[in-house]
Amino acid sequence: MPPRHRVILLLFALAICATLPGCLSLGINDVRYDGSALSVRASNSGEAREAAIQVTVFRMKDLAQAEVVTETRTIQLASGVHEYTIPLSLPPGSYKLYIYLIVDNDRKASVIRDITV
Repeated sequence: MPPRHRVILLLFALAICATLPGCLSLGINDVRYDGSALSVRASNSGEAREAAIQVTVFRMKDLAQAEVVTETRTIQLASGVHEYTIPLSLPPGSYKLYIYLIVDNDRKASVIRDITV
């Protein structure tokens, strides 16, 4: 295939991707813990859709980690940046949070955060 045809084919493929619904960017921004709940700011550049936020909490002690809890919440992921709250009660200590944003049973974004309570 001549190089000119490849360029035209590539431009055509990019134009199709740009016009198809579902092309989106998801992200997890700030994460805060207030003593009774975890607040997760998530961003969505696409249309609103059903999603889930999963948080797995590990307690850090003596250079080891032990799983404390896994919480999953179904959310309506709105377009733009929004805050979602997950009720969570943690005793004082150091923790590692693994946070996943799941859409259509596929992990779209994830972060790991360390917190001290």
